[in-house]
Amino acid sequence: MSSIPAPVATSQPLEAALRYAARGWQVLPVHAVVNGRCTCGKDDCQSPGKHPRTDRGVYDATTDPSKIRDWWRNGSPANVAIRTGLASRLLVVDIDGEAGLRAIEDLQRQHGAFPPTATAITGGGGRHFLFRWPEGADIGNLTRVHGLPIDVRGRNGYIVSPPSCHASGQHYVWQADPEAVGIRMPSTDWPARRSPALTRRLRPTRRPS
Repeated sequence: MSSIPAPVATSQPLEAALRYAARGWQVLPVHAVVNGRCTCGKDDCQSPGKHPRTDRGVYDATTDPSKIRDWWRNGSPANVAIRTGLASRLLVVDIDGEAGLRAIEDLQRQHGAFPPTATAITGGGGRHFLFRWPEGADIGNLTRVHGLPIDVRGRNGYIVSPPSCHASGQHYVWQADPEAVGIRMPSTDWPARRSPALTRRLRPTRRPS
C-alpha cells in the first residue's frame, strides 16, 4: 500500500461536523460512548456509539450550520456521522479491524492499490477509505463483500467519523486528512476482476434520451 500521512486529530465533534458540512458532506449526530456505555441508555445496546440520535436517522443529515449547532448545543455528547451516497457525493469502503486490513491488502497486492484518498482509522482499528461518488452510479450499502470483513457504504448509508469515540475507548482519527489529500474517484479496474457485480454498479446508469 502507498505511504500516507500520519494520523490527524480533530479537536471537537461540533467543530468537525461544521468542517465536514462546509465541504458539502451531510452530517448527523449519533450516540456517543461515555464511561463505556452508549448514551442511548440501553444495557443491551447492539451498536454503542454508532446509531443515530435523531428520529429519522440518516434522513435528518444536513449541511445546515444552525441545525448542526442545535444538535451539539450545551455540549451534548454525540459522535459525528457523515452521510454517504449522492447526498454527500461520497462512496466509502469500510474495512473491519485487522482481518479486514489483511483482506484489503491482499486484494490490493493482486489488483493494484487504491489511489491516495482521504482515509480514517476507525475506533475498532479498521479503515474508512473515502472516494468521490461516481457520476450516475447507483450503489447501495453492501456488507461482507465476497464474505470478507469489507463493507461498502453508498446510498442512504453513513459512517462514524473523527473525532468520534468507539466503544473500545479509541477515537476515530484521520490517517489521510481530506483537506490534505483530497477525495479521489474509485478505480473500477480491480473490482472488475474481483467483483463484476460491484463494478457494474460503479458504472454510470444510462440516462433517458
